[in-house]
Amino acid sequence: MNFWEQIDKQGTRINILMKIKESSLPLYLYGAGNLAENILKKLNEYGIKLEGCITDSGEESFGQYKVYKYNDFIKKKEKASCNLLIGFASAYERKPLLEKETVFAEVFEIANPFEHHAHFDYQFVEEHRMQLEEAYQQLEDEYSKQCFCAFINARIWENSDYVREVFRGEIDEFNNDVIGTDIHEVFLDVGAYNGGSINRFLKSNNGHYGKIIGIEPESVNFEKLKANCKRNGICAELYQIGCWNKKDKLFFNGSDDKCCRLDENGTDYIEVDAIDNIISSDTEVSMLNLGISTAEKEILEGAYKTIKNNLPKMLVFMGSAKEELYTIPQYIKEIDESYKLYLRFIQSMPSRIFLYAVPQKKE
Repeated sequence: MNFWEQIDKQGTRINILMKIKESSLPLYLYGAGNLAENILKKLNEYGIKLEGCITDSGEESFGQYKVYKYNDFIKKKEKASCNLLIGFASAYERKPLLEKETVFAEVFEIANPFEHHAHFDYQFVEEHRMQLEEAYQQLEDEYSKQCFCAFINARIWENSDYVREVFRGEIDEFNNDVIGTDIHEVFLDVGAYNGGSINRFLKSNNGHYGKIIGIEPESVNFEKLKANCKRNGICAELYQIGCWNKKDKLFFNGSDDKCCRLDENGTDYIEVDAIDNIISSDTEVSMLNLGISTAEKEILEGAYKTIKNNLPKMLVFMGSAKEELYTIPQYIKEIDESYKLYLRFIQSMPSRIFLYAVPQKKE
């Protein structure tokens, strides 16, 4: 089946927040992390009252709201007495099971809860059909192509069902069926935040590494990154700067939904530079993690020499800008045609899709 045949041209887009608002039943949010906090902002914007929060352990805190333990909650509530809104990524896969719980009249989810992630419609896909078709053909396996179309359909119609239909289960972002780690890995983490991605990499690699390089521009996060490395005995080369395709000073959003990123509507400025200028030219990067939600294409442009000289395995977070669906695969192939490109959902949520660029082993 070709690309165009897999695009749903007659779907229905439903404003989930309006649907929630129309219900008179109490609403509970399932989750208490960063995603839940971001969703709460949306609820407030729509004037939707939240009754409480539910987590699996019931031990978390969530602002002013009471937090209930999931198993206790469903035992005590009456049939169809409330609605549930999914508020953490792993629960998107479990939506069909949650819908079977008799206490919930309806289970809601917001397919794209992040405003800074790409919103686009069928018209955009139709207008850029040729570029998207080319990106589709550049993908290495059939499952990557299914993920590509599922992501596009989910974005057009704001419906996560398209992703659930192809999802095969949660995967390790650094060790899976298309990419793996090496005990001597030189790991370059762009947008290292507070060290979470470095910790996940080390867990995937059983604590082994050759070298770790972390780049994070935001001051509070950078201090947390340093503290994390010190606390866990990680010998890392850390840089407090933003990544771009040249040396510059750009607007930055350092607070919204805790996802710090370059943002022309931001209120702060940060220094930025190309990765090729930030790290030493003799650094033999073997894995590049670009798990941030902005400017991926420009960052890759600024790492051209590093990528060209080392051909690292690359993980690129996708979907924060709609054009990146075709510009990023094309640019990676321009750097080196040997790269094999794969797409994988690491969780059953449209926003949790990664492009894996794996260099072909040379004889």
